[in-house]
Amino acid sequence: MVFNGKREDFLSNKENKHRFIGLLRDHLERQGCLTEQATADADLLIVQTAVTASECTPSPTVLVGDDTDLLVLLCFHSKSTTANLYFRPEPKHGAKHLPKCWSIALLRTALGPEVYNNVLFMHAVLGCDTTSGIYGIGKKAALKLMSTSAPFRGYAQVFSEPQSTKADIISAGEDALVALYKGRPGDKLDGLRLQNFHHKVIVSKSVVDPKVLPPTSAAAAFHSLRIYLQVQEWIGRTPMNPEDWGWSIQGGRYVPVLTDKDPAPTDLLDMVRCNCKTGCSTRQCTCRKHDFESSTGCGHCRGVCSNVKSVLDEDDDGILED
Repeated sequence: MVFNGKREDFLSNKENKHRFIGLLRDHLERQGCLTEQATADADLLIVQTAVTASECTPSPTVLVGDDTDLLVLLCFHSKSTTANLYFRPEPKHGAKHLPKCWSIALLRTALGPEVYNNVLFMHAVLGCDTTSGIYGIGKKAALKLMSTSAPFRGYAQVFSEPQSTKADIISAGEDALVALYKGRPGDKLDGLRLQNFHHKVIVSKSVVDPKVLPPTSAAAAFHSLRIYLQVQEWIGRTPMNPEDWGWSIQGGRYVPVLTDKDPAPTDLLDMVRCNCKTGCSTRQCTCRKHDFESSTGCGHCRGVCSNVKSVLDEDDDGILED
């Protein structure tokens, strides 16, 4: 059978993907190649295989791939005595030059132990294949903090420990994000989010996009749990149940739990606007009931009704008086 669609569509079907991997493995083994098939995180198996190969032969071992996760894992799992291990991205079709080949030993030396020992957390906290990216903050910011801030390295260490409690993980994750958003020690994300919102309202000429604000503490908690799960898997520890660590199953697939909080208090959600057709003159009006004036967001009156008080009067010249 011939499939004429896109590669992504074909591989998005789990059965197609498994059968394709099986066919590829059988073909390579018939050609005399040694193969291994991952039962969990394929990136971890690829890196472990490359590191083992580099330790068994003096010849250079080159891992070829396009995923940044592979380079990060090589930095963490290789040893400083391993001098013949390299990483090279897959050459792009039609490119005039070959991509840069990274010496893992030289890269580890340049980063230093403070960074490469915590590089898994640094990569996951700002977004990888299984964790969300943080808008407006790049890996360079985390790299600088990891190199210069002992407290930030302490937060990262919590995610490497196998016995860390969920409370410790959530607390360390929030503190790390506060540091990345340039908050002060002891600040909380909810307060920092409000502070940043106030500042942006003052200086912005347009509506403040929520994505430019720090996440809420509730959202960060689930983000931190997913980071811990991913870091532990990258380290190679015993598989953990994703549903205990910020994931849920919906429609037969794992999806991230974004938050366990409503977007606003229930009372506010219930009375954001009214749909009165009789002038908003009684307590049946949702706005009046909650002691709010009607607004332009209301369904019928659009803020022109008996539930709007005139605070300022105009003089004869049309100039507003205090």
